[in-house]
Amino acid sequence: MREITDFLGHTSSRLNEDLCPLPHESILSSLWRFAWRNALSGSRLLQYCKQRPTFSTSSFPSFDQISLVQFESATNWKLEIAERTCRLADATWWEGNFRYCPLCLEHGYHSYWHQSLYIETCPIDGARLLTTCEHCGMRLPQYGICRSLLDRPYVCAHCYNPISGVWPTVESRLSIQCCADKFSQALSGLYDWWIESGSVRRALLNHLPSSDRKDVSHYTFPYRSFMRQWVLDHNEAANPFPVTARRTPRLIILRWAVRLNVEPGWQVKLAQRVSWDGRYRTRMLGIYRATLRRLERLIYARRAFTDEDYRRYLVATGSESQSFPNAADLPLLALCAMRRNLERYLSLNPSRPPNSLRDPSSTEISAFWHRARVCWRIAFIGMYVDMYWSLVSTRAEVFRFLNPPSFNPCAMRQFEEESEDPKFAYFKGSIAFPEIDGMAFNAMIHRSQCNLVTL
Repeated sequence: MREITDFLGHTSSRLNEDLCPLPHESILSSLWRFAWRNALSGSRLLQYCKQRPTFSTSSFPSFDQISLVQFESATNWKLEIAERTCRLADATWWEGNFRYCPLCLEHGYHSYWHQSLYIETCPIDGARLLTTCEHCGMRLPQYGICRSLLDRPYVCAHCYNPISGVWPTVESRLSIQCCADKFSQALSGLYDWWIESGSVRRALLNHLPSSDRKDVSHYTFPYRSFMRQWVLDHNEAANPFPVTARRTPRLIILRWAVRLNVEPGWQVKLAQRVSWDGRYRTRMLGIYRATLRRLERLIYARRAFTDEDYRRYLVATGSESQSFPNAADLPLLALCAMRRNLERYLSLNPSRPPNSLRDPSSTEISAFWHRARVCWRIAFIGMYVDMYWSLVSTRAEVFRFLNPPSFNPCAMRQFEEESEDPKFAYFKGSIAFPEIDGMAFNAMIHRSQCNLVTL
């Protein structure tokens, strides 16, 4: 590496020393330090490490396009390859935006463990991990090979000031080069736990209702938090994280498989979403009422309630709800919240709309109703579960939650079709959600159509 001053013009008698990577240092941190010390732009930097002749710096998010062999030959550095085994693009376990410790970044160091959503503070110095610029407060770009990060090492692309609030220098980096043992001791436990918990994470993902089990980044934030805590609770490896008394409820997965009879040559189309217009309203309302009745029976079996309580929860205004007892029946409140959310949009007029259905004997329509029945039932159960766990998370303001109703998505849903024979096809639907204590959801549908998995 050629001997030059850093980009601020600072010089040092020790500048010739090799600023080799420290244990568990991120690939981005090493790229930054090389570009920073040699005053390289992002495009110039990629000439030392690109794996293919064509390279897009605007695309996110993989480091797979980086050639570690080529970069190591140009720098004489030995990079940390463990980062590639952790799949940092998975938003369930890792922060998608650049996340850093201000004290470490001030010394020109960033660990890929700073991206882990399992920790909130730096394991090395205890500082809080940040995803915003210390100077302007703007959120930092996505973590990965992108021009906004590579063109200006350690610099915010919005305000052009140091991200950590302090300009790094060669001297500050050299001051931590002798602390490799300290860095290794602080971070090796995290890596060992991550490797040992791999089987638990894979077992969880194999049961989740996702058509692409390798990518769970589309799951909603509340459910990703539940998944992380679930792995902590079910992993037998030594836990390197702060001790918590919180335990996750069991994970309930309901699966339906409905056999469809179709005419030869008719293509069964996937119905991930159900139309809510007049043609399907009558059948949908019937399934909605049936789901309500089954939920009411499950709630009553868990804890008996009177018709008066039911009506009071259903029609109470915000001021009236303040007189409710503290030990409110949350499952019943969740059902009332779901009804408020749905019935303001749905017409419960029992009369049949004139354009509600076409010929019910049509094979196509019959096949659609089979799978639509599962779609609607899963949608209603999922909405109820979302309401319940949102009430649990906001119990201090449980009645303000009902007016107006709002909720955080919690249940995961999936619909898919399998066709092995031109005359038959199976429409499959599944839903996964944290268990509600005392409610047997597997009793909501006939056993021949549904199976229950508890994790």
